[in-house]
Amino acid sequence: MSGQTKVLIIARPPIVGNRRAGTTVVLAAAVFFFLVAFLAFAIDVGYLCMARSQAQHCADAAALAAGLEMVSDARLTQNLATLTASAATKAHECAALQDITRTVVNDDPDITPEVIETVAIGRLDNPSNPAATLFPSGKPNAAFVKVTCDQSHGTPIPLFFARIFGIATTAVSAEATVAFDTDKTVGFKVEEDGPPCTLMPFVVEEESWDNLLANGGPDDWTYNPQTGAVTAGPDGIPELKMFPSVPNSGGVTPGNFGTVDIGGNDNSAAELERQIVEGPSAADLEPYGGELRLDSVTDDAGLPGVAVLDLNGDTGLTASMSLALPQVVGKPRTIMLYNDVAGTGDTTWFTICRFVGVRVVDFKTTGAFQNKYVLIQPAMVQDPTVITEDGDTSDFVTQPVHLVR
Repeated sequence: MSGQTKVLIIARPPIVGNRRAGTTVVLAAAVFFFLVAFLAFAIDVGYLCMARSQAQHCADAAALAAGLEMVSDARLTQNLATLTASAATKAHECAALQDITRTVVNDDPDITPEVIETVAIGRLDNPSNPAATLFPSGKPNAAFVKVTCDQSHGTPIPLFFARIFGIATTAVSAEATVAFDTDKTVGFKVEEDGPPCTLMPFVVEEESWDNLLANGGPDDWTYNPQTGAVTAGPDGIPELKMFPSVPNSGGVTPGNFGTVDIGGNDNSAAELERQIVEGPSAADLEPYGGELRLDSVTDDAGLPGVAVLDLNGDTGLTASMSLALPQVVGKPRTIMLYNDVAGTGDTTWFTICRFVGVRVVDFKTTGAFQNKYVLIQPAMVQDPTVITEDGDTSDFVTQPVHLVR
């Protein structure tokens, strides 16, 4: 047929579905696998971080328990070997109470899981130095604890998804060191609105104190650390009568029973009572530049000598003190030792050479001077306001036990 146009029609095969659908499924499966793997990794790592944190808390608590035992009143009645063993026992007991991912606590009271690998009581020459070595010899001032959860100590930390790779458990460990200086207190610094100071405005002759520690004395009173009560009866800690300390003299010097003015040379009875109960305030220490402390002096050769502090005496032990002393009976407090004294009454000057921890157990503030007294016994004192330096400048007075590393 001439003049007609021919049209060629090519038919396309029908499209059945999307040929990329299989690729998406494979990709989604791969992504899902990696997401699950990352999730599993995150869960196990998070669980392990929690276990390590709890192990650190356990080590901290155990080290603090050991340190607190070392500065308890047991230090006054036990020899060093017994006290150190008791401190180690306290650390183990404290660690057994901790819960490290629920693998330490055991429902059977007859089984105590042992997570402590090491307990060491010793001396750090410089507790603030993280690299300092803990020496087993010398006067102890630090406690070290290492906690481990593995096949040998406690229980290994269980893992979850890591089991896919054949890792069912892992070990964790933590270390802690606490410090407690009991012989380096050289003074006190009180901050406005800060913690109270334990220092009382009382002084005792250094020779009398050293004789008490070396030879003992009467033991007629008992302190109960659980109740804080003081009752009649022996407790193994001797007592010392502070006043009058010099027989037939009317006091340490005539007219002075061994009290000093802190903050001024003419404190009132009310100020003296406040300082007995509350300790000196920041305002009381302003005349000393904010710190009441022993200052080193030079000897005849110009070399550094004994650190001392000169304080003016107060007029004595008044009957009004009977309002203050009952509030401190049984409580740990700090007093001062003097190695030289001169003058009379409120013109007495004491040369303070040491600070010591004590507890008032009895007193009498009325009647003839020879019948007045304040009875004390040595006691461990933790005071956050103390200033420490090298040297034997105190007995039984320390900063609170604290973690140093």
